[in-house]
Amino acid sequence: MLSYFKNTVWKQLVLVILALTVFFACNQPEETITSAPEKALQFSDDTVYFDTIFTQLKSITKRLRVYNPNKNAVNISTVSVSGNSNYTISVKGKKGNQNNVLLYGGDSMYVLVTVTIDPNQSNLPFVIEDSLQFAVQGLAQPQKVRLRAYGQNATFLRDAEICTTTWSDTLKPYVIINSLVVNPGCVLTINEGVKVKFLPNSFLIVGGTLIVNGTSKHPVTFNGFRKEPEFARQSGQWGQIVFVGGSRNNKINHAIIENAFRGIQTNVPDDSEPVNLQLSNTIIRSMSGTGLLAFNSDITAWNNLIYDCASNLSACVQGGNYAFYHNTFTYSGTVSYTNRGQGSIFADAFENESVIRRNPLTLTLVNNVFTGNQAEEFAISATQPTVRIEKNLIRTRGIEYQLNNELTRANNHFKAATRFDFRPDSNSVIFNKGIYLDNLNLTPSINTDIRGISRKPDSLSIGAYQFKPKDK
Repeated sequence: MLSYFKNTVWKQLVLVILALTVFFACNQPEETITSAPEKALQFSDDTVYFDTIFTQLKSITKRLRVYNPNKNAVNISTVSVSGNSNYTISVKGKKGNQNNVLLYGGDSMYVLVTVTIDPNQSNLPFVIEDSLQFAVQGLAQPQKVRLRAYGQNATFLRDAEICTTTWSDTLKPYVIINSLVVNPGCVLTINEGVKVKFLPNSFLIVGGTLIVNGTSKHPVTFNGFRKEPEFARQSGQWGQIVFVGGSRNNKINHAIIENAFRGIQTNVPDDSEPVNLQLSNTIIRSMSGTGLLAFNSDITAWNNLIYDCASNLSACVQGGNYAFYHNTFTYSGTVSYTNRGQGSIFADAFENESVIRRNPLTLTLVNNVFTGNQAEEFAISATQPTVRIEKNLIRTRGIEYQLNNELTRANNHFKAATRFDFRPDSNSVIFNKGIYLDNLNLTPSINTDIRGISRKPDSLSIGAYQFKPKDK
């Protein structure tokens, strides 16, 4: 009986304690909400910036952190954007504009912001601005955070295959998502001033023919879709342009190919059908791999500038036929690379998956610059190559190319390489050391440089740029 009584009393005591706990918990005074905040809200940014937003593509979501520096809670009467805004928000997990948002003293919250752009607004680049407004109870004026997005209409090609067509729209860029394939027997022509943008890991694959008709004033550009200044020299933003076996009659003139994994690749190791390409007046730069990679290909290249590639500037391997005139292969010295090879290499063989494939190598190199910040920036590896190597500037410690070429151990042959100015100056060995090539049937003419400046037989510069006394 006593035991039963003790157990009953104990149970009742526990119930009373629980009841009191719940009562006091439910009746705790809420945190004081100040009606006169001493301090305004603080924000992680005064402006929420968005990257270039191409219409038809989802924008990324940006986060803004909002902090209450006051000791007590504040009531945010409204968190809003304008009624017809391109922007939408989410506050504490609730979509849209919100009223009476409580933010405790010393606490913070996130506001998520996205933007959608009307594809019919304009063909030209445009800026879409708004503000995110916080009306705090007790403050006379709402606080604002600016919203700014750079938008542009575009033509999108996602996992697309095309046949014969011409791109001429200079107002809207062509945006490649994942891949664009030019089918065998088809021709893609890209005219002057066209901009081709790539999303990450996206490729232009040419099984037919690619014709690029840029000009010195209006080159065709191939690059990533990011426009912020910090991405201007950032490599690896997209894949590459690749010509697969059997692709014929390709011509690229006055293009800028930049910021990719690889600039141009011709053929693949296990395809014995050669690719041919004429490459002229083109800049290839800022690659995380190789600028120009060729397998058993037929390439004629003149007036090109290839620089700042993390693997090689050019690698022509597994044999082939290569004629290079007045090209500049070099490094600016503004970026350091670890474990890269020579800037330019030529070989009659290539080992792929433990299989060595070898083809004859025919090589003509005249009036080119092969320099950089390494002791050796040039190499040929072939058993019985057919070669003509004449009037080139080569950075090397060897003497095997001493006859008919200029050898150097320096890389200071340009006006301002660290500012990406690779024109020669009058003190450089590039100046007045070339051989005039008036017997080459090349279109456009090799006797104007990459800028269209005439080359003079009595003062011919080596490389892509002709020396001009009044150059500034």
